[in-house]
Amino acid sequence: MLVSATEKTAVKQFLNFISTKNPEDFNSKNFGLWEFSEFVQFLSIDHSETTVYITSTTIRRFCRKLTELNIKFKSSPINWPCPRKPDIDHFDPLSKEQYKKLCLFIDNEIESIRNRLKLIEKAKTNDSKLDNSGLTFGRGKKPFFTYQEKLTDVLSAVLSYFPDFPIDCSKRDFLIGGKYGVNQRKVDYQDMDNEIKIIRKRFTVQKIKEAKRFILDYPDLMFQDLLNIIVPSPIECLVIRQAICLETGWSPDIVSRINPNDFIFQELDPNTDYVFIKSVKHKGTQRNNVYREAKSMLAPSHKYKPNSAYSLLNLWLKRTTALRQTKKYRSLVKDLGYEPLFICVNNLSSISQDGPLKVIHPDVKTKYNNTVTNKYYDENLGFRFDDRALRPTHFYYRGKDKNTPHALLVTLFGHSSSTVTEEFYENGSHFEQDRKDRLYEALNKIDDSLRDGSFAGELIPLREGKTIKDKIFTVFADQSNKNPIAVCSDPYRPNWPGQESRVEIGKKCNYFSKCLLCSRSRVFSDNLPFVVDRYLYLEKLKRELREDHFSVFIDEYSSSKNVVESWPYQDDVEEAKDRTFLEGFMLPPTIGDML
Repeated sequence: MLVSATEKTAVKQFLNFISTKNPEDFNSKNFGLWEFSEFVQFLSIDHSETTVYITSTTIRRFCRKLTELNIKFKSSPINWPCPRKPDIDHFDPLSKEQYKKLCLFIDNEIESIRNRLKLIEKAKTNDSKLDNSGLTFGRGKKPFFTYQEKLTDVLSAVLSYFPDFPIDCSKRDFLIGGKYGVNQRKVDYQDMDNEIKIIRKRFTVQKIKEAKRFILDYPDLMFQDLLNIIVPSPIECLVIRQAICLETGWSPDIVSRINPNDFIFQELDPNTDYVFIKSVKHKGTQRNNVYREAKSMLAPSHKYKPNSAYSLLNLWLKRTTALRQTKKYRSLVKDLGYEPLFICVNNLSSISQDGPLKVIHPDVKTKYNNTVTNKYYDENLGFRFDDRALRPTHFYYRGKDKNTPHALLVTLFGHSSSTVTEEFYENGSHFEQDRKDRLYEALNKIDDSLRDGSFAGELIPLREGKTIKDKIFTVFADQSNKNPIAVCSDPYRPNWPGQESRVEIGKKCNYFSKCLLCSRSRVFSDNLPFVVDRYLYLEKLKRELREDHFSVFIDEYSSSKNVVESWPYQDDVEEAKDRTFLEGFMLPPTIGDML
């Protein structure tokens, strides 16, 4: 059974909990719902709400895996209660200026990757040889501090040691006295017995005042820069992933899960420019879904656009071809059980401790050198951002600038309904301002039509002394003080399922949550905003509650969903949704006989 990094961390916490019990009395058959609740309580003492939620759901999922291996528990893990999922911190889209800067930055970085590949190809055909012994230099011999070479010649020399340097050699080889290690404190000509040592040391001493820069045609180059030409760096991984995120609208995790050997979805016509790339979106424990289920994700792309997601995937595979042929990489793949898309090489200063290879994948716990990354982005982009802001950025600008249909965006995001997309990606300040702008434009058009006499609607008199907000609400309000969700033709003869045991014969029915299940009710335009409001609330509740807890609302949810989806004028539905997102829910959480 494969165990993810998240599961390993959660199991450690679980073992800490077990250590507080009597180990002799503990076994899986004695562990059930009550004991799991104790574990959640144990976590709550020293950990944040988010950590408690992630750890408890992970252990429950892990125990469900164990049941497939015929390990029995006192009760089924599927019924163990986990704490409510904490509210997610939403990320606003990048500003227009930041978005333009990021796109330009990514384009420049991608062009740099292509230039590095060209330099490598040129170096491979170079026949020049460098000095391979430090004894060539020294007093009365060739001066080391003024020794200079061209970039192509130096690259050619370093490539001749690949893949042993810097991938397949041992960590000890980078230390002083090792095969490729250099003494940072002094120039030891005797110790410099190969080109790598000579090149490394020459880069080190070029910082001294009386020394010349080592690379003639690229005087600002450092040895780490040279290494970054030969092998992909972590920053290259991030840039390629960010570029694909911006085109597809996928999260960083989904992009990282792309299979490098199988990322094209059923290429129907090889002659067309269009192509679909695919990945998977891993789900947690959800209603009516197997906990291991991974949803297939598709995104359209272009074959012949140089910076399309499809082209960047091919560029990245070309960039990492040599890396994927090393012994260390083959060993890594054997340990992981799959081939990762994003593989790169650590900075030279980290190789002696962390090893050469770094994998960027959601199932691999990776150490990030944020200091180096942040410094690079500060100097070259001018600002920092969280990669999780890329998805709402894509959603905002693709919908706004390219007029991509909302339904298509929901599908490409892999969401089960538009409500999920709207709650998690349309609650930011950018979208709120957009809705206000659209409302402002619509009100201006109505005002203009009133002034020029072209208004074709019917004006409803409004009560005096009310604010604009009150007046807008009055348009949606039920003036008869009855149920705002529907109009009842005969409240004394309801026929919704189960009314026989709850409504006395001859008595008036006040079960307003059942109106949409009753044939006596009628939904008019004035009722629609309240139906939409109730549907959005129940949709939110559906994601928060366990399936058995939500079952009491399922009939009301299904009926309101049916009205929303079958309403003939979907523009009215979208307008009602906008109102709810801007102003909050209008109806109370429970609408029994309270209205």
